[in-house]
Amino acid sequence: MDCPNCGKKNSDDAPLCSSCGWVLCWKPATQKADRRRARRLLMPVLISVVVLLTILALITTAKRGSRVEYIDISKDSMAPYQAIYQVDRKAMGFPPLPSEGTVKVTIIDRENWNYEYDPPNYDVALQFYDISDNSYKYTARSVGLRKKDCVLQWIHEQMMFHGPKEYIDDEGFSAKEYIALTCETEQVAVHGKNITGTMVSYTGPDKRLVRAEGSLIDGGDLRLADVIPILREWGYVYEVADLEGP
Repeated sequence: MDCPNCGKKNSDDAPLCSSCGWVLCWKPATQKADRRRARRLLMPVLISVVVLLTILALITTAKRGSRVEYIDISKDSMAPYQAIYQVDRKAMGFPPLPSEGTVKVTIIDRENWNYEYDPPNYDVALQFYDISDNSYKYTARSVGLRKKDCVLQWIHEQMMFHGPKEYIDDEGFSAKEYIALTCETEQVAVHGKNITGTMVSYTGPDKRLVRAEGSLIDGGDLRLADVIPILREWGYVYEVADLEGP
């Protein structure tokens, strides 16, 4: 470093000028050392803050009233949810449940529920997805269980089949058409009325299934016989359930 008083060149870490004794204020080496020392002191503090925030986030999530798990389908993993196999899907007109893959399990904690809306009627929801290489073809199925007398019981099932055509939804976005099968003993998917048997519905532009004004064909609910040929046309192998279990 050059001395600002006499111009003598000094080493960068020299505190005084070797010629005139002028105090050299700029001390890069010292500052570098100070910065390193500060980083060493701050690092444990930063780590503690990150850990604390993570713990708080976990506590907050745990108290929100629901917990989500992803489990591989097997006899052991599905043992707590045997109620999903205790309904007659053949009579309902539903395909069998998957016997392999992954299922998303949402567990409701009513005591700690603090969302801005009321908790659902189910205590456990299992969601199965089947996504193909096709750009549109995938299914989404949800099964709802409600705890009654400390035992989980089936109360709801819905399966959605997505098709190739697009339509504009109520919010102005482009979406794929779909056919939905819904069967439930308590109001989960449909609110304000109870469903008798299996409700079949379609959302999309296919005029074979809706009138121009958007109502269901024949002014009433669709039937499985109306949609099964279309499901097969979309590429789904539609077979109703027989005996089930992972």
